[in-house]
Amino acid sequence: MKVSVAIWQALRQELSNFGRWDWSAITLSFIVATLIWLFNALNKNYTTKISVPVSFKVTVPNVVALQPLPDKLEVYISGTGWSLLKTFFREETPPTVFQIQAPLQTTAIATRRLIPQMSESLPDAKIERCEQDTIRFYFEPLREYELHLPLGYEHVPIAEGHRFLYPPKVSPRRIKIQGPPSYLKKAAQLIRYEFPRGNISGDFSDVVRISFPQSSFITADLNQVHISFQTAYFIRKERQVVVEKRNFPTDSSYTVQPSTAKIVYYTLPANETSTDTAAVRVWLDWRKIRWKDTTLLPDLITTEDFFEPQVIPSVFKINYVKSRGNRRDR
Repeated sequence: MKVSVAIWQALRQELSNFGRWDWSAITLSFIVATLIWLFNALNKNYTTKISVPVSFKVTVPNVVALQPLPDKLEVYISGTGWSLLKTFFREETPPTVFQIQAPLQTTAIATRRLIPQMSESLPDAKIERCEQDTIRFYFEPLREYELHLPLGYEHVPIAEGHRFLYPPKVSPRRIKIQGPPSYLKKAAQLIRYEFPRGNISGDFSDVVRISFPQSSFITADLNQVHISFQTAYFIRKERQVVVEKRNFPTDSSYTVQPSTAKIVYYTLPANETSTDTAAVRVWLDWRKIRWKDTTLLPDLITTEDFFEPQVIPSVFKINYVKSRGNRRDR
């Protein structure tokens, strides 16, 4: 306890002389100590991670990379503090270029094989390893293909309530495209039609621009086609009808579920009255039964004024009902 009190009293006495301290000497001592520590620290070895710019060049023509080639690699470098400082504050250097001589046979490369060439751009440090062990490549050759242009109803933006009077026509019907085989197989689903205006109604006959997504690597020999079609406003109608059975067994041991069907169709406003009174028939033909699940697909009989008619349900279940005369005596 006496020692603690003595220390505290000495400290208080020294602090009371605070204003008479030699601050220039204290500051100089601090600077010298800091420099000694800094020089000592910079002479030690360290390991850190940096980004090194790289560039992969394909020397074979008509080959495309389906995924972007890396433009930098994360590497771990080691060296003294001095050498690492030089590396961090080095002037910007051009990327290290790697040539891919056989891209179609190159699916991956170990990054340790790239270290010697990258080391040339980092003379003041040693590359220990790359953060990524392997770089994977996805190359495909460019092929030419003749595409029959698809132009279904789903490609054309028409006004609500309108229907096509006949399928859209496109000219020319075929174009030549070039791209990787994996994308050429689905080119028909990738094509885009850029119509000059939306919500089209009535007649249309104009030149339309076509294109493919940039990510598909597909190019075409032309970028526009002529498209024509006619649309009109239709009214949606529904009608319930009794299902008719044809060629069923005469013992009536088979029943249909359900026994009625709903007919959904569209008609022009001018033909609405005639379709309301026209005969509509739904047939189930026993000769078309599917024994795997004992179902039948319906046959619909209408006139041409019924546009896009649809039977609901689209499949009918056939049930067998055992008659009393066929039961065994107990």
